[in-house]
Amino acid sequence: MRPPPGVPAAARARPSRDRPGVRRAHRSAADGDRRSPASCRSRLAISTDIGYHPAGLLELRAAIARRYTAAGAPTSADRILITNGGQQALSLLARALIDPGDQVVVEAPAYPGALEAFREASAVVHVLPIGLDGFESVLRGGRPALAYLTPTFQNPTGSVLPPLVRRRVTELAARAEVPVLADEVPADLGFPGAESPPSLCAVSDAVISIGSLSKNLWGGLRIGWIRASSALVARLTRIRAVHDLGGSMPTQMAAARLIPDLDALCREQAAHRAARHDRLLTALAERLPDWSCPAVAGGQTVWARLPYGDGDSLAQTALRHGVSVLGGRGLDPTGRSNDCVRLHFRHPESVLDTAVERLALAWGDYRVPVHRGAPPPQLVV
Repeated sequence: MRPPPGVPAAARARPSRDRPGVRRAHRSAADGDRRSPASCRSRLAISTDIGYHPAGLLELRAAIARRYTAAGAPTSADRILITNGGQQALSLLARALIDPGDQVVVEAPAYPGALEAFREASAVVHVLPIGLDGFESVLRGGRPALAYLTPTFQNPTGSVLPPLVRRRVTELAARAEVPVLADEVPADLGFPGAESPPSLCAVSDAVISIGSLSKNLWGGLRIGWIRASSALVARLTRIRAVHDLGGSMPTQMAAARLIPDLDALCREQAAHRAARHDRLLTALAERLPDWSCPAVAGGQTVWARLPYGDGDSLAQTALRHGVSVLGGRGLDPTGRSNDCVRLHFRHPESVLDTAVERLALAWGDYRVPVHRGAPPPQLVV
């Protein structure tokens, strides 16, 4: 998960604590305005409430529900479950919806944390291209337990699913009674001027959506959520209570105060994300011109394809040169992405410059290994 000290972690994001959302999260957690009515109510709740809420703080659930409703997906608070980040949301859904041997349809490359959650549930992963092209053919062969995709600013490719494809996927799934799990954690990370489609729940109310404050504000908040039917939320709450009686109430109180300002906070950071994306691609074009690395309109990663070799062995060479990157093998079970690496661009520009400089040196020393062993799976964000 964490490279050695001094190694630029281009394999993962490291958002600055100086970002406005992070600063405001700290202020909210510290309850800076202690005289406000909301602050008084929060302190009263701490003194009078035992504090166990497996489904999450009602105030936060209602705030997230209002956000979905405003985006065109009418939602009540009983359809929201608060989790300790998006990864716990994935794990809970895998435990609830997948039996050992069940087929799960995923797009690839995909977020490695989702693939690990499905493997942990002993699912048989059926891989399709981005956007689940070929989904109809899969459905003719049997009913999968679940279909998983990231429709907006996909991790790792940054792609955005077109409206017609969104509707087609949800219609096919509804007809076959297959649950669709939309990972919408990166959906708020659009660049200025980029059009971010509404939640996939606005296309089909049956879609299960997961979200999080980890990417758009700060991973240290550990606030995620699931939007699903009230019946599924009740079931997930019972499963969660067996393992975890609930998340931190002070953290959820802070998050409830941040959610109404979330769109504004994301807009504040959009230009910074775009500038760092451009800085990384400019540096790659100058130092590694034979790499293919398409620009994206949002998210936090770019997907670079190597002219030869494989991403995992390059990652080992890069680490010896003092930079961490993520090879594509762990994000694509088919092996079609072995010649790719995932690069995060949400680092200070000086870190990005250093990372590319070291990556270029590593590429100059890189030799394709004669014998390629499969590395162990990596759990990264």
